[in-house]
Amino acid sequence: MSKKILILLISLFILSCNSSLETVSKDKKDLIYKLNSSIKTSDILGINDLIEIRVYGEAQLTRTYRINSSGIIIYPIIGKIKVIDRPIYTLTKEIEKKLNKKFFKDPQVTIFLKESNSRKVYILGQVKKPGAYSYKHKLTLLKLIATSGGLTNIADIDKIILKREINGKINSITIEASLIIKGLIGDLLLSPEDIIYVSESWL
Repeated sequence: MSKKILILLISLFILSCNSSLETVSKDKKDLIYKLNSSIKTSDILGINDLIEIRVYGEAQLTRTYRINSSGIIIYPIIGKIKVIDRPIYTLTKEIEKKLNKKFFKDPQVTIFLKESNSRKVYILGQVKKPGAYSYKHKLTLLKLIATSGGLTNIADIDKIILKREINGKINSITIEASLIIKGLIGDLLLSPEDIIYVSESWL
């Protein structure tokens, strides 16, 4: 076999390997994208949740509330509103309707769930402080691991199991966290009631 042919074969082999790696990387990116798109957005509000209400173009109506046991907030212009045990969507529509009656034309209200202390996420297995933690807006896998004290010395960073209810079915999905740390895929956004299990490494 000539030297040129040998070099060509080696080059083709390397290109083939790189193509395979790119395919795997794309699959992982797609998985994270789909999971981040499956987060629950119509959470029921509960005691000690922290919400922020904004009205487009009306900065003076931006307010942040910690929901107490009464379940009532006092919003400017409108007054008392019951928020406890209500989905964010229906509460948003009620505020828009009441503002519209107060001479605001087609108000666009957005409610952000900044902390869901009535809803939890759970992390178990090989972390230093396993247990239940309050769900917060834009909570990610890496942030939860840090909050739980970090991984133990025998944790398998590439075998982190996510259990999430999607369309009424509990899904169990393996996440390779090393790819997130290296920046090869995006961080995983967590959804209320997610369960994270960090497996033990057998190496």
